[in-house]
Amino acid sequence: MICADATEFVPDHPVDVVVCEMLHVGLLREKQAQVIAAFKRRYRQTHGTKLPVFIPEASILMAQPIYQSFDFSGYHAPLPLFQTPSLDQPRTTQFAALTPYATIHYNEPIPMQYNVDEPITVTRSGTINAIRFVTQNVLAINIQCKQAITWPNQCLVLPIASPFDAAANDRIRVKFEYYAGGSIEQLAATLRMCRSRVFL
Repeated sequence: MICADATEFVPDHPVDVVVCEMLHVGLLREKQAQVIAAFKRRYRQTHGTKLPVFIPEASILMAQPIYQSFDFSGYHAPLPLFQTPSLDQPRTTQFAALTPYATIHYNEPIPMQYNVDEPITVTRSGTINAIRFVTQNVLAINIQCKQAITWPNQCLVLPIASPFDAAANDRIRVKFEYYAGGSIEQLAATLRMCRSRVFL
Protein backbone atom coordinates (compact mmCIF):
# COMPACT_ATOMS: atom_id res chain seq x y z
CA MET A 1 0.00 0.00 0.00
CA ILE A 2 1.20 3.50 -0.88
CA CYS A 3 -0.18 6.57 0.86
CA ALA A 4 0.43 9.61 -1.33
CA ASP A 5 -1.24 12.51 -3.10
CA ALA A 6 -2.64 10.96 -6.28
CA THR A 7 -1.90 14.12 -8.28
CA GLU A 8 1.80 13.95 -7.33
CA PHE A 9 2.48 10.20 -7.32
CA VAL A 10 4.57 8.54 -9.99
CA PRO A 11 5.80 4.92 -9.75
CA ASP A 12 9.51 4.24 -9.37
CA HIS A 13 9.49 1.91 -12.39
CA PRO A 14 7.43 1.80 -15.62
CA VAL A 15 4.11 -0.02 -15.25
CA ASP A 16 1.86 -1.78 -17.76
CA VAL A 17 -1.58 -0.86 -16.42
CA VAL A 18 -3.11 1.91 -14.32
CA VAL A 19 -6.50 1.27 -12.70
CA CYS A 20 -8.46 4.30 -11.52
CA GLU A 21 -11.64 3.70 -9.53
CA MET A 22 -12.29 7.40 -8.90
CA LEU A 23 -15.10 7.56 -11.42
CA HIS A 24 -18.48 9.23 -11.04
CA VAL A 25 -21.27 9.58 -13.59
CA GLY A 26 -20.45 12.39 -16.03
CA LEU A 27 -16.96 12.66 -14.49
CA LEU A 28 -18.58 14.72 -11.75
CA ARG A 29 -17.51 14.99 -8.11
CA GLU A 30 -14.44 12.73 -8.26
CA LYS A 31 -11.20 14.23 -9.59
CA GLN A 32 -10.34 11.40 -11.97
CA ALA A 33 -9.65 13.70 -14.92
CA GLN A 34 -7.24 15.85 -12.91
CA VAL A 35 -5.50 12.84 -11.34
CA ILE A 36 -4.92 11.08 -14.66
CA ALA A 37 -3.76 14.27 -16.38
CA ALA A 38 -1.23 14.88 -13.60
CA PHE A 39 -0.15 11.23 -13.62
CA LYS A 40 0.47 11.23 -17.38
CA ARG A 41 2.52 14.42 -17.18
CA ARG A 42 4.73 13.14 -14.35
CA TYR A 43 4.97 9.64 -15.83
CA ARG A 44 6.26 10.98 -19.15
CA GLN A 45 8.79 13.20 -17.38
CA THR A 46 10.07 10.19 -15.44
CA HIS A 47 9.68 7.21 -17.77
CA GLY A 48 9.40 8.54 -21.32
CA THR A 49 6.55 9.07 -23.73
CA LYS A 50 5.02 5.56 -23.75
CA LEU A 51 2.06 5.48 -21.37
CA PRO A 52 0.61 2.43 -19.63
CA VAL A 53 -2.88 1.15 -20.44
CA PHE A 54 -5.60 2.90 -18.45
CA ILE A 55 -8.60 1.04 -17.06
CA PRO A 56 -11.14 2.17 -17.99
CA GLU A 57 -9.72 2.90 -21.43
CA ALA A 58 -12.59 5.24 -22.31
CA SER A 59 -15.86 6.67 -21.02
CA ILE A 60 -18.91 7.67 -23.04
CA LEU A 61 -20.94 10.46 -21.44
CA MET A 62 -24.61 10.60 -22.45
CA ALA A 63 -27.80 12.48 -21.60
CA GLN A 64 -31.49 11.69 -22.11
CA PRO A 65 -34.74 13.64 -21.57
CA ILE A 66 -37.18 11.73 -19.40
CA TYR A 67 -40.25 11.90 -17.22
CA GLN A 68 -39.32 10.89 -13.68
CA SER A 69 -41.78 10.30 -10.86
CA PHE A 70 -40.53 12.31 -7.90
CA ASP A 71 -43.43 11.23 -5.65
CA PHE A 72 -42.40 9.39 -2.50
CA SER A 73 -44.88 8.21 0.15
CA GLY A 74 -47.32 10.98 -0.70
CA TYR A 75 -44.68 13.72 -1.01
CA HIS A 76 -43.54 15.38 -4.22
CA ALA A 77 -39.78 15.96 -4.04
CA PRO A 78 -38.09 16.85 -7.37
CA LEU A 79 -34.51 16.35 -6.21
CA PRO A 80 -31.43 14.78 -7.83
CA LEU A 81 -31.47 11.01 -7.53
CA PHE A 82 -29.40 8.03 -8.59
CA GLN A 83 -30.60 4.91 -10.37
CA THR A 84 -29.05 1.50 -10.80
CA PRO A 85 -27.31 1.31 -14.21
CA SER A 86 -30.35 -0.02 -16.06
CA LEU A 87 -32.38 2.19 -18.41
CA ASP A 88 -35.54 0.17 -17.73
CA GLN A 89 -36.86 1.88 -14.58
CA PRO A 90 -40.53 1.55 -13.53
CA ARG A 91 -40.77 5.19 -12.41
CA THR A 92 -39.03 6.59 -15.49
CA THR A 93 -40.33 7.24 -19.02
CA GLN A 94 -37.76 7.79 -21.77
CA PHE A 95 -38.50 10.48 -24.37
CA ALA A 96 -35.50 10.03 -26.65
CA ALA A 97 -32.54 7.80 -27.24
CA LEU A 98 -29.36 8.39 -25.27
CA THR A 99 -27.42 11.31 -26.74
CA PRO A 100 -23.62 11.12 -26.38
CA TYR A 101 -22.07 14.49 -25.57
CA ALA A 102 -18.47 13.45 -24.90
CA THR A 103 -16.19 10.45 -25.40
CA ILE A 104 -13.18 10.37 -23.11
CA HIS A 105 -10.07 8.41 -24.13
CA TYR A 106 -7.86 8.30 -21.06
CA ASN A 107 -4.60 7.95 -23.00
CA GLU A 108 -5.42 11.22 -24.78
CA PRO A 109 -5.93 14.74 -23.34
CA ILE A 110 -9.02 14.75 -21.13
CA PRO A 111 -11.43 17.69 -21.40
CA MET A 112 -11.80 19.55 -18.12
CA GLN A 113 -14.90 21.48 -19.12
CA TYR A 114 -18.11 20.41 -20.85
CA ASN A 115 -20.30 22.97 -22.62
CA VAL A 116 -23.21 21.11 -24.15
CA ASP A 117 -25.98 22.43 -26.38
CA GLU A 118 -27.51 19.41 -28.12
CA PRO A 119 -30.59 19.08 -30.35
CA ILE A 120 -32.66 16.00 -29.53
CA THR A 121 -35.64 14.48 -31.35
CA VAL A 122 -38.47 13.40 -29.06
CA THR A 123 -39.75 9.88 -29.75
CA ARG A 124 -43.04 9.93 -27.81
CA SER A 125 -45.63 12.37 -26.48
CA GLY A 126 -45.87 13.37 -22.84
CA THR A 127 -44.36 15.56 -20.14
CA ILE A 128 -40.60 15.97 -19.79
CA ASN A 129 -39.47 16.95 -16.32
CA ALA A 130 -35.89 15.69 -15.97
CA ILE A 131 -32.63 14.71 -17.62
CA ARG A 132 -30.90 11.40 -17.04
CA PHE A 133 -27.10 11.30 -17.23
CA VAL A 134 -25.55 7.97 -18.19
CA THR A 135 -21.86 7.05 -18.28
CA GLN A 136 -20.67 3.86 -19.99
CA ASN A 137 -17.05 2.92 -19.31
CA VAL A 138 -15.01 0.79 -21.68
CA LEU A 139 -12.77 -1.41 -19.55
CA ALA A 140 -11.12 -3.19 -22.47
CA ILE A 141 -11.63 -4.04 -26.14
CA ASN A 142 -11.36 -7.59 -27.42
CA ILE A 143 -10.03 -7.04 -30.94
CA GLN A 144 -10.44 -10.68 -32.02
CA CYS A 145 -14.09 -10.85 -30.97
CA LYS A 146 -14.76 -7.21 -31.90
CA GLN A 147 -16.39 -6.67 -28.53
CA ALA A 148 -15.98 -4.17 -25.72
CA ILE A 149 -16.07 -5.07 -22.04
CA THR A 150 -18.07 -2.26 -20.48
CA TRP A 151 -19.13 -1.14 -17.02
CA PRO A 152 -21.80 1.53 -16.47
CA ASN A 153 -21.94 3.98 -13.58
CA GLN A 154 -25.11 4.61 -11.67
CA CYS A 155 -27.38 6.96 -13.61
CA LEU A 156 -27.97 10.49 -12.36
CA VAL A 157 -31.43 12.05 -12.74
CA LEU A 158 -31.75 15.84 -12.45
CA PRO A 159 -35.14 17.59 -12.48
CA ILE A 160 -35.59 20.67 -14.68
CA ALA A 161 -37.05 23.89 -13.34
CA SER A 162 -40.03 24.00 -15.73
CA PRO A 163 -41.47 20.68 -16.97
CA PHE A 164 -43.14 20.90 -20.39
CA ASP A 165 -45.18 18.81 -22.79
CA ALA A 166 -43.68 17.49 -25.99
CA ALA A 167 -44.99 15.47 -28.91
CA ALA A 168 -43.35 12.70 -30.89
CA ASN A 169 -40.89 14.09 -33.49
CA ASP A 170 -40.60 17.45 -31.73
CA ARG A 171 -37.10 18.89 -31.67
CA ILE A 172 -35.84 20.15 -28.33
CA ARG A 173 -32.44 21.32 -27.11
CA VAL A 174 -30.62 20.34 -23.95
CA LYS A 175 -28.07 22.77 -22.59
CA PHE A 176 -25.72 22.49 -19.61
CA GLU A 177 -22.13 23.04 -18.60
CA TYR A 178 -19.79 21.87 -15.86
CA TYR A 179 -16.18 21.17 -15.00
CA ALA A 180 -14.74 17.68 -14.57
CA GLY A 181 -14.90 16.90 -10.87
CA GLY A 182 -17.49 19.64 -10.33
CA SER A 183 -20.51 19.30 -8.10
CA ILE A 184 -23.96 18.08 -9.06
CA GLU A 185 -25.33 21.39 -7.80
CA GLN A 186 -23.14 23.32 -10.25
CA LEU A 187 -24.37 21.18 -13.14
CA ALA A 188 -28.00 21.49 -12.05
CA ALA A 189 -27.73 25.28 -11.91
CA THR A 190 -26.83 25.42 -15.63
CA LEU A 191 -29.29 22.79 -16.86
CA ARG A 192 -31.82 24.09 -19.40
CA MET A 193 -34.14 22.62 -22.00
CA CYS A 194 -35.46 24.67 -24.85
CA ARG A 195 -38.26 24.34 -27.35
CA SER A 196 -38.80 26.78 -30.22
CA ARG A 197 -35.65 28.68 -29.16
CA VAL A 198 -37.11 29.55 -25.76
CA PHE A 199 -35.31 28.11 -22.75
CA LEU A 200 -37.64 26.63 -20.14
